[in-house]
Amino acid sequence: LGGLLKSPGITARSAMTPELAQLAGMRLEMANALSDGITRISRFIGAPLAGILIIAIGTSNLLWFDGLSFAISALLIGLLVPAIPPIVESGEEKPSGYFSALWAGLHFIWRDSLIFSIVIVGMITNMIDAAWSGVIAPAYFLKFFHSPVFLGLTMATLGGAAFVGTLIFGVIGHHLPRRLTFGIGYTVGGALR
Repeated sequence: LGGLLKSPGITARSAMTPELAQLAGMRLEMANALSDGITRISRFIGAPLAGILIIAIGTSNLLWFDGLSFAISALLIGLLVPAIPPIVESGEEKPSGYFSALWAGLHFIWRDSLIFSIVIVGMITNMIDAAWSGVIAPAYFLKFFHSPVFLGLTMATLGGAAFVGTLIFGVIGHHLPRRLTFGIGYTVGGALR
């Protein structure tokens, strides 16, 4: 359920990338690579660290530590990132309230067939990926390897390989056809998982 519901948030963050790339004077492919690369490198470092910490401090204590890291992150963002009001195009009405803005966003997604299909595919693959990484993989590694360390090493390897691929794409991505590259990458990446 978490994997299914996180897709709109991921889509919303991704939707900011073109504007941020333009403000930074950066090619869109490089901005996407940097944004995605941060996630990949966190898996590369975080997965083996989690495996080691599970052994060192236990699963329950690690969950408290994880919750604390989210609270610190939220605090840092709240204190250090300035609030910028959303840009409203001329003639466009600003939604009044959370649910109005949510409805406007859903309506926008529904009207754009490309974005709608990306959101649906993302929701389904995130749901499957969350089931694999949150339930199936840990159970498999515990049953056959009797240790979370190997799961951490596997996740780190996948994250490291994805990070290298992201760096390569950041350099050469602007020379590749976007839709074909996305389709091949999504298909091959999904098959490897």
